[in-house]
Amino acid sequence: MPYPWRMSPLLTGLLALLAAATPPAPAPAPAVLQAGTVIENIACQADLTQRYALYLPSGYRPDR
Repeated sequence: MPYPWRMSPLLTGLLALLAAATPPAPAPAPAVLQAGTVIENIACQADLTQRYALYLPSGYRPDR
């Protein structure tokens, strides 16, 4: 290697470019919610210390 000090910035730049071009990990799929039942313990995604209960009527359809 005749010029190792020149390879280091090039390699660092390529690695930084590769890291910036890597897409973020996909978000987890939302849980399937059952209609007609009370779901007693759901954690808020923004603040995991907050929890709530949820009731979806039996006629609920997510595609509406």
